[in-house]
Amino acid sequence: MKAVVDLGSNTVKYAVGRMMRGVLEVTEKKSWVTRLGKGVGTTGALADASVADTVSALEKMRDRFAECGISAARVVATSAVRDARNPETLRTAVKRLLGRELDIISGLEEARLSFLGASAASQSVYGARVPIIIDLGGASTEVGVPEPKLIAHSFQAGALRCHEALGLGDMPVSDGVWDAAKRSLNRFFPREQLDLILTAAADKAPLLAVGGTLVVAARLAGGVTVGGAGLEVSAQGLNDLSERVRKLSLTERLAVPGMPAGRADTLPSGTLILLHIMAAF
Repeated sequence: MKAVVDLGSNTVKYAVGRMMRGVLEVTEKKSWVTRLGKGVGTTGALADASVADTVSALEKMRDRFAECGISAARVVATSAVRDARNPETLRTAVKRLLGRELDIISGLEEARLSFLGASAASQSVYGARVPIIIDLGGASTEVGVPEPKLIAHSFQAGALRCHEALGLGDMPVSDGVWDAAKRSLNRFFPREQLDLILTAAADKAPLLAVGGTLVVAARLAGGVTVGGAGLEVSAQGLNDLSERVRKLSLTERLAVPGMPAGRADTLPSGTLILLHIMAAF
C-alpha cells in the first residue's frame, strides 16, 4: 500500500491505494480544512494557527498510516507553502511524523500532476478529446492543456486568496464590493496568458474543472452526473448560485443544505473565478 499527501493552500488531504492490474485502486482518503494559505498573500508567511492545524492532521495521518502498513508515501506542498518565507516548521513536522521529505512543487508541476488525474478521469466522458483543465485551489489556479504537450500557467489566485484580496470577507457581500471583485479578476488572470492556452487547445475543447470548492459549487448549482466522472454544470447555474450565496450571511450560508463548513465563506470567490475563465474562453 502506498499513500500520497497533499498540503494544499485550503485543504490537507491524503489518499491510500495500490495498483491492481494497471489500474489505481484508492482504498481510503481523508481531508482537513487547515487554511495554510490564509494571509500568505499579504504577510508572506504561513500563519501559526494554520501550521498547528496542519501538524495535527499530520499526526492523525501518521497513526493511520501505521495501521494501514503504508510502505511508501510522497508528501507534496503547493502554492501557499511555495510562496511562504517560513516553510521550515512544516518540513520538520513532515520528516518527524511521516519520515518523509516535504516536496514543495512548482506551479507547472502542480498543473502536470493534477492534469494527469483529471485527464484519466475524463476519458470515460470525452474519449480522445483533450480538455482544457482548470485546477482551482486555495491560493493558486492552474489552467492549461495536457496534450500533446503540456501548456499551462499557474495563476496566483485561488478561492481563499481571492476571497481575502477582493474584500469578500464581509458577509453578505454588497453589490458594490461584488461588482468591484468581478472587475478586479482581470489583474489576477491576464488575458494574454489565457489566450496562449486557448490557442493551444483544440477547437471546441471541453472545459474540465477540478478542486473541492468547484465540486461543491457544481453540486449546489444542480450539476448533472456524467459518465461517473463528475458533474456537468452550466455557467448560468453557477452564476445563479454565486449571486444567491454572496447575499447570505455566514450563518445563512452554513444553513444551505449540502454546504460544507470549510467552503461556505470562499465558495462565491471560487465560483467567480471559474465563471471568469469560462467567459474568457
